[in-house]
Amino acid sequence: PDFIVIGARPRGTRARLSVIDLHPRVLTAEPGVRYFDKDENYKKGLSWYVKQMKESQEGQLTGEKSPKYFITPKAPSRIKDYSRAVGKDVKLLLVVRDPVERVVSDYAQGLDKRGVALSKIKKIRQERQQFIGF
Repeated sequence: PDFIVIGARPRGTRARLSVIDLHPRVLTAEPGVRYFDKDENYKKGLSWYVKQMKESQEGQLTGEKSPKYFITPKAPSRIKDYSRAVGKDVKLLLVVRDPVERVVSDYAQGLDKRGVALSKIKKIRQERQQFIGF
């Protein structure tokens, strides 16, 4: 790929990639490639990874996203090795989020996964907004 969208969860990498993918000169791989962080995929080799990208024409860019690349210790060196192997610099697009909002969102998602009512999650967000002011 020409670029990879990374970021700590929940951060909106899927949304960012969806917006980027709207551009006619940009092609993105299907979600879940996970080549640089997942050993079983990395062992499949570079040719497997390249096949996961959509075929591009002259003047088009290809990319993918994986939040796991941000937290996997092996991923940075693997991405660097890939860049060297193909002879081009892969651009990393790091998506960040307000740390307090991220913690609240993580907490709310955890509650939601445990079946806590949406009204309680909204109440937590309202209390946070009153306490912090935004």
